[in-house]
Amino acid sequence: MDDLRQSTSPTVKLRNPFAAALSDNGEDRSGRTVACGAAYITLDRLVKKGCLTSRMADASEERGGRARRYFAVTESGRGALREAKEALVQAWQGLEGVVER
Repeated sequence: MDDLRQSTSPTVKLRNPFAAALSDNGEDRSGRTVACGAAYITLDRLVKKGCLTSRMADASEERGGRARRYFAVTESGRGALREAKEALVQAWQGLEGVVER
C-alpha cells in the first residue's frame, strides 16, 4: 500500500493512463523529476499486488511502431486508495493548528 499511496493516488484522474503521462503528472504535482523507468517499476509492482491492471495497445506509426501500455485501477486498488486517504486524514487531524500558525 505504500507504493499506492506514494505513487498512484495523484495520478488516478489521468485520461491517458500510460507510464509517460503518469510520470509527467507526478512531476507536475510533486515538482520533482520522475524517471519513466521508475514509474514502470512502481506500476509493475502495483499490477503484481492487484491494485492495477495493464494492457498493451496496438503499435502505432507515430510511436515508431511501438505499442503503448495503459494502466487502470482495480477495485482492490480503489479500496487501498480509500484506506490511504483515511490514514492521511487521520494523520492530519490535530495538526491544523500547528500548520496554520
